[in-house]
Order: sequence, then structure tokens, then C-alpha cells
Amino acid sequence: MLRYRSRVQFRSAAAVSALFAAAAVGVAGPLPATRPAAGLKPAATTAPTPAVAAGRPATKPAGELTRRTVEELARRGADAIALGDIKAARDCFVDAVQLDPRHRRSLESLGYCYLKLNDVARATKSMEAAQAVPATAPAAAPVIATSSGRSLAVNLAYVLLRNRNAMRGAKYIKDYLASQSAAPPDEDVLDALAVCLAQAPDEAKVNRLYDECVKFYEQANARLEATRPNEKRWGVDWIPKSEWVEKDKENKRVRTELDDKAKQMSAARAILADKQSLYAAVTSNKPTRPRTPVAQVEAQLRTAKQKVDALQDEMTELTSKIARPAFPKLFEPMPMEELPAVASAAPGTPTPEAPVAAVPPVAVAVVPPSLVRPADAFTPPPSPADVAPPVPAAVEPPTPRRRAVFTTACGFAVAPDLVVTSAASVEGASKVSAQPADSEPLDAEVVRADGALALIRLKGKRMRYVGLGDAAFPGGAVQCVSYPTPALFDPSSEAIAGTATPAKDAWSVALAKHPRLAGAPILFGGRVVGVSVGGREDPSSRLPAATLADLRKLIGTDAPATLAQGNDPKAAVCLVSSLREK
Repeated sequence: MLRYRSRVQFRSAAAVSALFAAAAVGVAGPLPATRPAAGLKPAATTAPTPAVAAGRPATKPAGELTRRTVEELARRGADAIALGDIKAARDCFVDAVQLDPRHRRSLESLGYCYLKLNDVARATKSMEAAQAVPATAPAAAPVIATSSGRSLAVNLAYVLLRNRNAMRGAKYIKDYLASQSAAPPDEDVLDALAVCLAQAPDEAKVNRLYDECVKFYEQANARLEATRPNEKRWGVDWIPKSEWVEKDKENKRVRTELDDKAKQMSAARAILADKQSLYAAVTSNKPTRPRTPVAQVEAQLRTAKQKVDALQDEMTELTSKIARPAFPKLFEPMPMEELPAVASAAPGTPTPEAPVAAVPPVAVAVVPPSLVRPADAFTPPPSPADVAPPVPAAVEPPTPRRRAVFTTACGFAVAPDLVVTSAASVEGASKVSAQPADSEPLDAEVVRADGALALIRLKGKRMRYVGLGDAAFPGGAVQCVSYPTPALFDPSSEAIAGTATPAKDAWSVALAKHPRLAGAPILFGGRVVGVSVGGREDPSSRLPAATLADLRKLIGTDAPATLAQGNDPKAAVCLVSSLREK
């Protein structure tokens, strides 16, 4: 069981849940209200603090908290994909997979993000990992439903085709189509199978898998063609059936001629082999009966070879006359499937809303008051002329859920109300909040940005802060305080050991664990000497970092000259969340 360490943290989880829920449905307004720090005047409250649900337990199983977190990360990632922010989506799914490495939907979505970012190697790895997870496998976050496998099969085949592994891609598509009982087959998926088979190398065409895939394709294609009686498929295109019949008739005529030439070629090659054996015998001074002059054998050999060459030319010419459809060398990746959401198992947990199907207008017969009679009275049924015509019931279309892009970064206070964080995480944000270890999320605003760093100002509350180094960092052992484990509802920072060379341009640090979030402070002797600005894809052994000079340039004269004694650097670190509404 995972016990919340304090009532403050439990309330923090509820506040964050309310923030996510408000953003998911497009509710405008400030972030949840905050509690004042000790000794400070309470800030003006613009929104009530969400109440804890009655009867909600004070403890939560670790698996339940993980499930909720993965669920929210997957929903955020899906929204980011829909809004075109692929990098933000990638970060969400990287975090989701870190918590649940067998979450099929997140693995597939992460592979799709890598595909869109043209990282074919990582896309292949993630999608094959998703394919290896059974669709019915239990996951920590079952709320985000598993797709039918359509987009996964096609996109995995796409990256494999780019890796010159067409037959492996064909197998995945064939297996997907075979699992679908619906007839006719999916045309787009069938086209992808055709492209993979057309791009298969010659050495693969002698294997049994190729023959199986071709046979499967022909059968599926026949079922698809049955849906359009007046048309036939020519490659991946539809043409009139009459045109297809003419092409097929001409192809059959050419193939008949090719079969005749093939028989002639077989006989001609047998004669050539005979003459080659005879020539070898007479030129080796072995006695032959009857004895044949060498010149005569050479002439016969030459005639036999000319016959074979002539037949080969004729067959090549006939083969070129066979009309063949032109297949593209590559097909387009398939967008991720839009999935309905399943209700959350935890009260107060934000969940993606399921799309509501439009309800057609319902005709309702309105009976005039004069036709209403007591239950015990008998009257003849009204004539059609006395009954008012049906009045369509007004049905308002459902309001679509507004999507938003969330980004998360680390931040650290350099003054009571000033926090340094990653510039990329707050760029273009409509709402910014910072959550310290001992507080609910605090509203913030961007003061300025410079390079990879940004300075934000807290609204209505102050934080304990950490001081900056007095001199240039000489190199050696350092610490980085960040949030290496994804945790949206109960974030906990961690000090990570590392080393670094003296700061210079294009500076980097080596850490024992990846800090996961950009904007984490790098500490030497308890003071900040740099800021980690690397992303999730940067190796922990070589993380890009901003120097102390970059940090001082950003802060200017806003930071205090001295550091309050006894401040714990972990108390100065916070989780910075940004929201971009589109």
C-alpha cells in the first residue's frame, strides 16, 4: 500500500486531478486555489479548492496510483497527437511506458510518434514491442482501450518496409487481416499488403511465406472485388471491368505464346547440352564413334547456341508485353485509431470522454387536448384528419471535448517567487503552474525566456529557494534534483549523483540516472552551477546543460544576493506544468 505522507499531499493529488479535469473539458479560469505558506497572508481565492470525495480512503494501492497516472499520460498523449504536437505526445508515452512497459496502446502510440519524427529504428522497436503484447494482456491502465490492431499492423509494416524487410511487414498485415472476420477486407490494409509483396526481393519469392501471402491476397482481393461488380482492381486502383477483361485477355494470349516458347526453349537447351558434350569429347582427343570432324561439331554447337539465344530474346520481348499494374514503392502511414474511453475506476480521476453518437430526430405525435379521454370512457378512434402531424424532436448535437497539450518540466526557485525552468516547456502556454513538495499547484506566469531557460513568477505564494554558485564550476562530483519517476498525482523529487567537467560552451553532465525532465538544477556544494536541459532522448551519460553564466544572464538582478541558511535544495524544486489549449 502506498500511504500519502501527509494530508497536504493528498489534497495536492485532488487539486491536480481537478486541474486536469478542467483542462480536459475546456473550462476556462485559474488553476485550483492554494493554501498560504506559514507566516504569509493568504492570497485572494479565485476558485474553490476541490473537496475530497466523501468516503475516499486515505491510502491508495501502488498499482491503482500507477494505473491512474498511465491513464492520464495516455490521454494526454492522444490529445497531443490529435493536435499535431508529436514531441509532447512522445514525452507522454515515454513516461507511460516507463511505468507500464507492457501497455500495448502506449507502446504503439510511442512507435507512431517516433515514426512521425522520422526515427525509424525506435519506431520499429516500440511497435514490435506492442505487437508482442497480446491484445488481451492486463495493463496497469486499462482505461485507454486497446486498438483493433489495424494501425499497428500497417505502421509496423511501413517501418519494416523502410528497413528493407518487406516480407516481415507482409506477415504482420496478413495476420491482422486473417483475424478480422468481416467481409470484405479493409481496402487500405489490403493495399499495404500488396505493396509489401510487390517490394519483396527475389530471394524472398522462393520461400513458402511469400506463396502463402500471395494466395491470401488473391482470395481477399476477390472478396473485395465482389462488392463492386462492374469494376476490378488493377494493382491498388479500380478500373472498369471491361477494361480489365481486355487486359486479362491480352495477357492470356501472351502467356500462351510464352508457354510455347518455353517448350521450344527446353528442347533447344537439350540440343545445346548435347552438342556441348560432343564438342568436349572431340576436342579432348578421345575416340568417338562415328568420328566427327571438329569443325562440324563447332558449327552444330554454334547453331544450337544461336537457337537458344533467339528463343531467349523472343521470350524477353513477349514478357515485356504482359500488362502489369504499377505498385507504389511505399504506402502512407496510418493515423492512430480514435478510441472511445472507458469509465475511470477512481472517483475524481479525469478520464477521456467517449464520443457521443448523433441521435437522429424522433418523430413524436402530438395529440390535441380534445382527443384526450378518461380511461373508462369509450370513444371511437380519431380519424387521421384529427391527428396532428408528427413534430420532430429537437436534438442538440453533442459538444466535442476540447483538447489540450500538456508539457511537464522541472523547476527550482531562485527567489521566493521566481522559478527557473525549461523554456521549451512553457513556450506558448496559456496556463502555467508549479507544484512544490509541500504545496498544492501554484499559478505562475512567464517573466522571460533566454535560450533553453525560462523564468516564471509564482502568484500568491512564496517558496524556499536555493542560491547560485559563487564562482565558475571547477568540475567534479555534482547532484541533480529532479523527478526521474513519472508521478502526476504524488510527485516526489530525487537527488541524482553525477559528475561534470568544468563548464564551457556545449556543456554536458553525466548522471547515474536520467532526470527525465528538463529544467532540473545541477548542484555543487549545495548551490546551483548549471541546469539540465536535455530531453528524454538524450543519454544520461551526456546530458546537455546550461551553465551558471547562462543562468545568471536569465535571472539578472532579480535573484537575492545571499541564500537563506538551512534551505534544502529538494525543497526548492517543483514540478512545472504547462497547458496549451488549441
